[in-house]
Amino acid sequence: MVTNKNPYWLSPSNDTVFVGIMPCVKSGSENEQLFHHTLSAPKDSDYSHFFSQRTTSFTADWIFFLFLGILFLLAFMRRYSGRQLNEVLTSFWNSRFSNQLIREEGAFVGNVNVVLLLNSFLLLGFFGFKLWLFIYGDNPGELPALGVYAVISASLVVLFLVKLLVHRLFAGLFQVGDYLKDYLWHYFQFFQILSVGLLPIAIISSYTPSFTSFTWLIVVVCILLIVFIIRLLKTFYRSVAEYKISPLYIILYLCAFEILPWIITCKWLLEVV
Repeated sequence: MVTNKNPYWLSPSNDTVFVGIMPCVKSGSENEQLFHHTLSAPKDSDYSHFFSQRTTSFTADWIFFLFLGILFLLAFMRRYSGRQLNEVLTSFWNSRFSNQLIREEGAFVGNVNVVLLLNSFLLLGFFGFKLWLFIYGDNPGELPALGVYAVISASLVVLFLVKLLVHRLFAGLFQVGDYLKDYLWHYFQFFQILSVGLLPIAIISSYTPSFTSFTWLIVVVCILLIVFIIRLLKTFYRSVAEYKISPLYIILYLCAFEILPWIITCKWLLEVV
């Protein structure tokens, strides 16, 4: 005799949840089977509403408007500050542009830098939200999906500002303001590149069901790792070559304040997953 076991299971795409009936064989006497069947099995006329497709929050309207807003900001900066935008993005690979922007007044708080940083936090928050759904399923808890996304994005901004403040305090304490400007610019470049590189992946992963969410998260992690390693190498090279700082101090600093937080985060994620 076939009865209901669990009406919910995930589809192979990991982005859609199908609601249906999973059968199992129930043993026991005929009276027990008849009693269980009466309580658990729906009538034939009621089966239709069990086999409905319940999509996750990725198809929510706010995600479409999120991407639309990011594209609008990039298009606006491309239209009215195209030269500065090209220089900022090129500075990640070209040290000449990087040195020029570091010396310019207002480069850190310019419109291009602010917009790129904002877009990067919006995109990182989106993939953080996607990771949240991968871990906890399509049930963000008491907060709605948009609320969870807002909390994740705001947390990233707060962490960014806290780290910025700590470096400012250390720079004032040890009188290394020039070196701090160089370091912070390369720190900003990490987010500037992500604001452009993660956008196509976010759009494709949201509207292309060919790959699972886990696959796209792996792609994002690889991009983050590559950009992060490039930034560390640039920081190490400029610290030793330009500012004549001992390589030992730079290695200790990068291990303690740059690499260790990532290791702790990855260890926590592996335990949660």
